Amino acid sequence: MQPPSFLPTPLLTPEDRLCCSTFTYYVISQYLPCVWSETDSRTVHRKTPVGFPGIACRHCLARYGSDKFANGKFFLSVFASFEKPDKGLYVWYNHLKRCSRCPEDVSKTAEAYFQTHKEERKTLGLRRHSELLLRIWNRLHKPDNNGAVVSSTPQIGQSQHASMK
Repeated sequence: MQPPSFLPTPLLTPEDRLCCSTFTYYVISQYLPCVWSETDSRTVHRKTPVGFPGIACRHCLARYGSDKFANGKFFLSVFASFEKPDKGLYVWYNHLKRCSRCPEDVSKTAEAYFQTHKEERKTLGLRRHSELLLRIWNRLHKPDNNGAVVSSTPQIGQSQHASMK
């Protein structure tokens, strides 16, 4: 199958490293921004509109059918889900651990960084971590803003009128 369509927007900038744990930065650096395609619509989440932004594992490039863990493409429809570790960061981390195309040293490095993640987050504060995720969300969903923090976050199915408020 075809690899996903990728966005030119980087997920991370060097400045982002200052406001997150080594684990967070490392895991997110293993993903590329992408968009929902016609091919995706034939598989799951059929209500997701073509062109909706998400992220894809840079190792398997979300190749469908290569193995049971190769669907490394993630589309979260609201920022609140993107920000929750159990729906975002930890899911992405678990994909790296199971992805047959992810080099072993990458998954082992992520595992080592995971061991210090909670302590690092305590020293950095949850607010800075949330700010980073909001910047990444905005880079994906509002690329013209260069990741600037804006107040509204898009949702699947949100009417055009509602998103203009």
